[in-house]
Amino acid sequence: MAVQRDGVGQIFVATFTNIDISAAQDLFEIVAPTNSRIVIREFELGQQSDAGDTLADMMGLLFIKGHTVTGSGGATLTPVNLAPWSDLAAGATVKRNNTTIASGGTPLTLRATAWNVMGGYRYYPGFRNERITLNYSERLAIRLPDVPGSTITCNATLVFEEIAAMGG
Repeated sequence: MAVQRDGVGQIFVATFTNIDISAAQDLFEIVAPTNSRIVIREFELGQQSDAGDTLADMMGLLFIKGHTVTGSGGATLTPVNLAPWSDLAAGATVKRNNTTIASGGTPLTLRATAWNVMGGYRYYPGFRNERITLNYSERLAIRLPDVPGSTITCNATLVFEEIAAMGG
């Protein structure tokens, strides 16, 4: 469990690098622990394999909260604690590149946007009340709903804050 210090929770980062993407998928899936909330601070996505205007695909990106069944086909990540003095591990479960997407529940799309593969994508809300927050045990999928026109090699970073319950 992450411990809250000075009003700020522990901040973690999960990444993937050099992943070939040729199918629709959940780029990241994060599930808040039963005793902490999660605040999404940043998400970055870029590709390094397609260069040139003829390959400038526009692809959808969805941020979906509320699924109850995890996806599969990807890998589980171990988030890194960004505080060099802390050895606390993340309580959240983070997966990457699930080609069988999360399902079930009552999903709610929080953001629907487009990603120009030539320019990359960054979600970085400046104000805390604009950040996506997950309550206890909630799941967020950051989904690429479209099949790329050709395989693309991608890197991505998810930065999140884990805030322990303080008296309820």
